[in-house]
Amino acid sequence: MAKFDLRPIMEFQVKVVLTEEEARALQYICKYGADTLIKGLDTVMTTKEISKGIRSLVRDTQDSINKQISKIDEARKVVEE
Repeated sequence: MAKFDLRPIMEFQVKVVLTEEEARALQYICKYGADTLIKGLDTVMTTKEISKGIRSLVRDTQDSINKQISKIDEARKVVEE
């Protein structure tokens, strides 16, 4: 007899559009790392689930935002020359 283990899967995708100023602010926040951010938040919010999400968000955001800021800086140099 066949048995099935069915589990619903939910996936969320969020597209965030930032101004350059907002991107630089986010880069500044992320450069201090997830632990510093978590310590700075209200302890009510720093459950294990939230901490895991914050670490993931900071790691992924840091990589992405650094690449994009670098592209902006390179483009600005070309324009200013």
